[in-house]
Amino acid sequence: PTFSGSGTMEKRQQRTITAFENILGYLEKHPIQPEPPLLSGMKKSLRASIDRIRQLGSTQHTAMTLDGGHVDHRRTRLRRDHLIPLVRTVKPLLHFEPGGESVMKVPHARADALTVAQSALAMAKLLKPKGKLMAAAGYSATYLSELQHEARELALAAKQTVAARQTRAKATFDIAVEFRKASKAVTVIDGFVLRHLGRDESAVRFWKNSRRVGARHGRPPQRKSRRGESALASPMDSALVSDAASASESGSVSASGLTS
Repeated sequence: PTFSGSGTMEKRQQRTITAFENILGYLEKHPIQPEPPLLSGMKKSLRASIDRIRQLGSTQHTAMTLDGGHVDHRRTRLRRDHLIPLVRTVKPLLHFEPGGESVMKVPHARADALTVAQSALAMAKLLKPKGKLMAAAGYSATYLSELQHEARELALAAKQTVAARQTRAKATFDIAVEFRKASKAVTVIDGFVLRHLGRDESAVRFWKNSRRVGARHGRPPQRKSRRGESALASPMDSALVSDAASASESGSVSASGLTS
């Protein structure tokens, strides 16, 4: 089974895993007899790394689906459509209300979702006893309760998004570690095979083709920065793509096939 994913780095990841699988397949069809214990151990290590990478890839993809843009949209809508009009309408009428000045402040446009949600909850709590004022301002009797509900939902979604990003980051790191471990096993296996094949150039060429990472198909997607320049999502992505390109040019299995 393979884990799903449409990003360029996930495709690179899958092509590298396929190369690892091809190496194990080659050794099954062309065994080295008697098989040295160290070679047996490297084969088991490579198989374990493949299985581990697949599990981590599935975790990574699940976290990506949870880390969507809906939280930012809901944060913007709550701030723009509710908090700004509410503050401008009601705040000037709260004459010397204890805590009014500090509570009735709209968070900055770049404030995170949890901050916006907490601000909305504080405003609703402050204004709940002001039923007559809210009614005079044209707000329904259920408006503040609905505002509280929306704020709590946003806070929950924000916490889930943070957790998903942390899970995704850990999976990405663990995948990188596992790829490096697998690549070391491949290096050792390569030494055994080359020693076994000796000067048989045809057999050596077949072996090298068997363990080669497949070429990337199609043109790589480019993301545009605000200045109109192509840019990756993060410095880590940039470094990983650079590693992947180098490995693709050399045609060898490397530890660079991971996603961010």
